[in-house]
Amino acid sequence: MSPIAVECTNRGRHERSVNGVEDVKNPVRLGLYGCGNRTRALLNSLRGENEYQVVAAYDICGQAVASAVEQYGGKSCTSSKELIAHDEAEAFLISLDPFAHPAAFDEAVEARRPIFIEKPIAMSAQEAWKMWKKAERLDVPVQVGFIRRFTPEQMAARAYLINNPPGRIFGVSCNWFHPGETEMINCLNNWPENFRLKVSQIPFHCCHALDVLRTYCGEVKTVHAVGVKWVDRPYPSPDKVVADFVFENSSVGAFHYSSMSYKHEISYVLHAENYTLTFDDGLEIWHRPQYQSLRNDGSPDCRDTYHKHIGPDRFHFGASSVDATIMLKFLRSVRDGLPMDPGMEDGYRVAELAEAIETSWRTGERIDLPLTL
Repeated sequence: MSPIAVECTNRGRHERSVNGVEDVKNPVRLGLYGCGNRTRALLNSLRGENEYQVVAAYDICGQAVASAVEQYGGKSCTSSKELIAHDEAEAFLISLDPFAHPAAFDEAVEARRPIFIEKPIAMSAQEAWKMWKKAERLDVPVQVGFIRRFTPEQMAARAYLINNPPGRIFGVSCNWFHPGETEMINCLNNWPENFRLKVSQIPFHCCHALDVLRTYCGEVKTVHAVGVKWVDRPYPSPDKVVADFVFENSSVGAFHYSSMSYKHEISYVLHAENYTLTFDDGLEIWHRPQYQSLRNDGSPDCRDTYHKHIGPDRFHFGASSVDATIMLKFLRSVRDGLPMDPGMEDGYRVAELAEAIETSWRTGERIDLPLTL
């Protein structure tokens, strides 16, 4: 079986038994800082797996706390201080309005226990920097909720890169298109004060894509972006932005965003010396023909033979719970004392990159990284 096939077969699985005997583990005792939909999705992804136990919960909305405690158990806390002081909590899960993340993190990190914090860790690079450095100073392990690097196609692609030398990687790009009007109308109809009507999607939601791009080419050193915001509506995201990157390894990249697209698309292309990877409804691998005879068959026109052996190899994946993947990774890191990845440096680097894109398209200037804060 090829390395890509092995990865496709094993994607997202975790062994729970050895020789038919269940591998019993002590559940990690969690304190919930925020009891909204995202917290519930993460917890529900491992329902019945005995991986965690909720021992305490706090949310600014008392009804949300009561509902969470009824469903997951634990103590209903009336203040964040009460939650942080709860002795039984081994680790904290923070998932709030992103504008509230820095203050909540600043409280929780003082307890010096492991933390899972949802993305984005902050809505500004400066706040994200302070959070990263405080966690580093207090030696607190933190995992950030960048789930899209754990989709089956991304995990399979990284396994393929490890097992099949790509040669030089020239660059990677992403298209992120969506009809922003749908989110705007839905929020105005149901939650007119929702933070989604106050933030650009580039730092808030597209941070997933910026994280994925970094997994292939590393850190960005320069950003230049152009964009337009012509449509007058209560939705802060730009109508269209095209950002070009130069990475520290001298490869290049691009991020193309539109909130005025009537086609949903989140796709990626990676160009390397020996193959091209494309991600759009699965994973496709396009090869440089392996043998000289397939690249130049000696005929007057070698193109037909060459193109026949390019591919692609196509891999399609069924449903996979990336929430379960990242939660399990966090809980086992807490239990076994393993490094957490993606961590707070990743959270900061993505916030920095998002801010550079937003600044560049608004000013028309090239932005050099790292930012001077």
